[in-house]
Amino acid sequence: MKKMLLILVLILIGFNLKAEEPVIKFYILDGSSIQYKIADISEMSFIKSAEPYLMEVYSYGTFVTYKINDISSMQFVNSDTLLIKSNVGWLAPIKLENVDSIIFVPNKYFEVTIGEQTWMGKNLSVDHYRNGDPIPQVTDSTEWQNLKTGAWCYYNNDPDYGTTFGKLYNWYAVHDSRGLAPEGWHIPSDIEWSRLTYALGGEKAAGGKMKAVRPEWWRNPNVGATNE
Repeated sequence: MKKMLLILVLILIGFNLKAEEPVIKFYILDGSSIQYKIADISEMSFIKSAEPYLMEVYSYGTFVTYKINDISSMQFVNSDTLLIKSNVGWLAPIKLENVDSIIFVPNKYFEVTIGEQTWMGKNLSVDHYRNGDPIPQVTDSTEWQNLKTGAWCYYNNDPDYGTTFGKLYNWYAVHDSRGLAPEGWHIPSDIEWSRLTYALGGEKAAGGKMKAVRPEWWRNPNVGATNE
């Protein structure tokens, strides 16, 4: 059974360690971010959550994954070394000069199985590629039309749409080799979209079955919408 990206869960936290002075950058659910100098941080603690998260430490194309529920704290030593304390003790120190980025992602993605295919069930709302590189937000329509690189925006450039509907991406972001989908997922092909449509009974039937019964989201008449 193949897994495909219908929509992607938001990346919560990212590091940007390529600056002259190492910093840590927190990405908030509303799309904003907060940045701190690592030199000003001595320790970070993790609160155990019902939904487990993974911490992926990227180092120039490769990464190591840790389960957040197995980590109790992180410490920065002399602003150049990262220490991770797990439930079994301190792990091997990591030199920040070797770190490209650190991101936190949900351990489990909400999935929907339709026919023999598995799709994500949340709207795509990331501003970083799979390797941690940022995807720029572009709000100017003329600039957007002339782009030759990846970018994202909100519908009508209104952040209020982001909470429910996620972000919109241009062709270059979707097809970027750094990956828009998380590990284990991919952007569906035209053939895979056709299989989805066939599994739902054809184009007309599929449209209704995939539409939410929410009058505030669709113009009347919202005929055939069942969200089944």
